[in-house]
Amino acid sequence: MTERNVMRPPQSFGSKVLITYSPTLDVCGIGSFTRTLYGQLERKGWVATVALAWGQVFNDPRRFEALNAGIRTVRMDGRTGSEEGRIKAIARAIEKVNPSLVIHNNLNSGFEAVRRLRSKGMFFPLVVLNHGALPEHAACLLANQDVIDHVVCVNRLSSLVMSSVADGFPPERIHYIPNAVPGPTSASKRSTNQIKRVGYAGRLVEDKGFQDIFPFFRSLAKLDSFIELWVAGEGPLAAELKALGEEFPGRVKYLGNVTGDTLYRDFYPAIDILIHFSSSEGWSLTMGEAMANGVVPVTSAFRGVYTEALLREGYNALLFPIGDSDSASRIVFELLRNEEKLNEMSRRASEVILTEFTLEHFGDNWSSELSRFVEDYSTSRQSQKQNIYIKKSNRESYKEMARQLLRRRFHHQFATEEWPTYQSIDKQVVIKVEEKMNELEQKNLLSVGINQACPERMIQAVNV
Repeated sequence: MTERNVMRPPQSFGSKVLITYSPTLDVCGIGSFTRTLYGQLERKGWVATVALAWGQVFNDPRRFEALNAGIRTVRMDGRTGSEEGRIKAIARAIEKVNPSLVIHNNLNSGFEAVRRLRSKGMFFPLVVLNHGALPEHAACLLANQDVIDHVVCVNRLSSLVMSSVADGFPPERIHYIPNAVPGPTSASKRSTNQIKRVGYAGRLVEDKGFQDIFPFFRSLAKLDSFIELWVAGEGPLAAELKALGEEFPGRVKYLGNVTGDTLYRDFYPAIDILIHFSSSEGWSLTMGEAMANGVVPVTSAFRGVYTEALLREGYNALLFPIGDSDSASRIVFELLRNEEKLNEMSRRASEVILTEFTLEHFGDNWSSELSRFVEDYSTSRQSQKQNIYIKKSNRESYKEMARQLLRRRFHHQFATEEWPTYQSIDKQVVIKVEEKMNELEQKNLLSVGINQACPERMIQAVNV
């Protein structure tokens, strides 16, 4: 295979890149993305470092480092639990690495940290990631356009909204680079007898709609006494899942939190269908991984599904209304009864991933774009940053110094309080973004309906 003509990291600027990340879970979608991006950038010649958020309870960089011994890391020590502490921690990490470019990954405190560094004369392109299709996240990035140079969206809906909403980003600063996943590593382990397996992989939280899995499986169990439920992941609903296992002895298998290698070796090759209940998703790594292994997704019609066009209704996936667990169970039951249809959809699911969303494409796209970002980072753009408003006050800085000296800490109940994700204080902007998302998704739903018989036409319609 001949190598594509892609840009190499510009040697005149150096090739160091810093990726920020909040390691609240040992294994999660954004964590998998970060590991993949790191590996692909290293393969293309970049010198990558992952800056790990460090908190008192929920963000422990040592877990990430233990699981990823080959990854170069730096810690962002925000254990005082204050906003000032988080801002300083991010700024220190950037100063220590002194990268050519920063890829910022879902941490709200990063924008002010970069403002302060630029006020001190430290300049670099800030590339901000938007992983999902959450209106508040998009609104947050819109509010910080002054410090953001480029936004990379892993899903098409967010990329379209952020450049088309009122006062949005100029189109040349919004980029769509979809996720990618490895190909299968193990042969199929699916049962050849009456037993069929439905799987779920991800966080066991209400944000992902996981609470719907309980009525779903109870309904499904009434329809077929041989179907098993396999679950991989962790979260606050794990106890209820274990209780479901006691209700259906031998039919609910809970693997807990497992690595990507384990998912590829023991989980995906053994299940027939992946079930998903979320109301909003980006480009789901879990679904991509499952599809690469020939697993058919049966999922809620979440916001973004029609615009993304990764899941093509009746072609490589089946959809049900959000929150409708009874419909989900009936769809799964009927598909598992139709072996010919299941096998054909399995083949198509695998085919679309292994031809359109390979790691090689992903690495080439990212390396090419980052090279261009660094080369295009002009003096005039840098000078604009020097006039930016800085929120820093000497009082907050002195208070943070005192907290560190006296070992005082703010205690937080949740991971998103310890290191907050993207947040927007302007709720009107959030509403406008959500309205625009719904408008675009409805438009693409109509396009999908017209072109459903031809998936290629469906994709072309969505790309317009």
